Amino acid sequence: MIQRFFKDSAVYTIGNILTRGMAIFMLPIYTRLLSPADYGVIDMISIIGSLINVTIALEINQGFGRSYSETESIKEQDEYSSTSLWFVLFAYTLFLIFSLLFSNWLNEKIIGSNYSVTIFQIAVISIWGNGIFLFLQNQLRWYLYSKEYTIVGIVYTFVSYSITIVLMLVYKIGVVAVFWGLLSGNIAAAILSWYYAKGKYKLSFVWKKLKVMLNFSIPLVPASVGTIALLYIDRIAIKNLMSLSDVGIFGIAYRFSAIVSLVLSGFQTAMAPLIYQNYKNVEAPAEIARIFKYFLLAVLSFIIALSFFSKEVLIIFTTHAYFEAAKIIPIISFATLFLAMNIFTPGLSLAKKTKIIAAINIFAGVLNTVLNYSLIPHFGIIGASVSTLLSSILTFIIYMKYSQKYFHVPYEWPKIISVFCVGMFFVFIFRSVENMININIVPLILFKLVVLLLIILFMIKILIGFRKSKELLKYFSNVLSKKLSK
Repeated sequence: MIQRFFKDSAVYTIGNILTRGMAIFMLPIYTRLLSPADYGVIDMISIIGSLINVTIALEINQGFGRSYSETESIKEQDEYSSTSLWFVLFAYTLFLIFSLLFSNWLNEKIIGSNYSVTIFQIAVISIWGNGIFLFLQNQLRWYLYSKEYTIVGIVYTFVSYSITIVLMLVYKIGVVAVFWGLLSGNIAAAILSWYYAKGKYKLSFVWKKLKVMLNFSIPLVPASVGTIALLYIDRIAIKNLMSLSDVGIFGIAYRFSAIVSLVLSGFQTAMAPLIYQNYKNVEAPAEIARIFKYFLLAVLSFIIALSFFSKEVLIIFTTHAYFEAAKIIPIISFATLFLAMNIFTPGLSLAKKTKIIAAINIFAGVLNTVLNYSLIPHFGIIGASVSTLLSSILTFIIYMKYSQKYFHVPYEWPKIISVFCVGMFFVFIFRSVENMININIVPLILFKLVVLLLIILFMIKILIGFRKSKELLKYFSNVLSKKLSK
């Protein structure tokens, strides 16, 4: 399980660096051609898209993944694949028709009358394409087609950003270029995803299979809505209590936290299918615990590095209008980590306790909403980021408590908590006193690098020990040398 995990997560991580990493390299173009308010529009549409993706198709992809992993007959597997595909196509097309019919009213409510309804209509069509693309791409993940999954992601990124750049720089059509680019990428990647798995899709629709998948997935819809509230209510509250420009600044901080997601995504994408297929093995709990330590070490190192150098990164990639984002990047990065760690709480999903999952996520969404509307009036975007962090921490604790009840994993909590405390302490102390350090930029960067290295070494010592880290390095160097020699 561990070898397959490292193999798949490496493929997914490389792909995500090439795909999601492009979002970071696009920032110098976006922040120079778009205002913070334009960026706020992109974020608001992204929120709507995320909400649609977890509601319209009733989270059937989750039901498919759970059902497919327990099916041995190829005929049954194809029936699950085909039935879920036709259901998704129907659901998203129904959403598209409704949204276009009421586009004027929806545009006014979501992004306001300062922006043309045409922008909203193109955005809605891109959401439709994105839903179908994501479903087809996720099917590849459940089939364990990690290479094909990665190629599809790269094609999506190349097409969408190429179209966006041409439309923004040559035709100068503004923020709508982003949605035209996304639509183009979605269509191209959806076609390629279907091509890779076309042998699994038939002209068949089995109601019995649909019922099995929806029985598992429907209770996850309110759970996913709660997750959306946990992830995005901060920007909705900022728009209502502050302005679209503040949403844009907050969104920039989230984009840089996506650097953390580049590390997270490989682990996340590979982990769920492997857990579903291997959880009955006696060795699985111990292996999951080991993977968790490697996961924490990698992600915490990135978070600390990003937090230490957030000002320098913003200076390089953005303009002065976005520099305020530096103060919330560390907070959002830690919130992102706690949300991602839920993949290491598989007990509820394995036991099919979807109602408990729904209750936890709804609670988290309500809590985050209350905290945001309580703290933003007093602390602005810092209050929003702190609200999301507190909600994420509490949600992870609840998930872990229930997960251990149904599928116990021997996590070494004293070591894990110690590493977290060290990481968070140094990040927030360093950011608090950074402005008081009156030295030139080069010595300051060198000082940060030395402190970062010492913290990482300390975390290695606590979590896995230097001997084990040497064994891992030797293992990966051997694998790399074998690959290069072929």
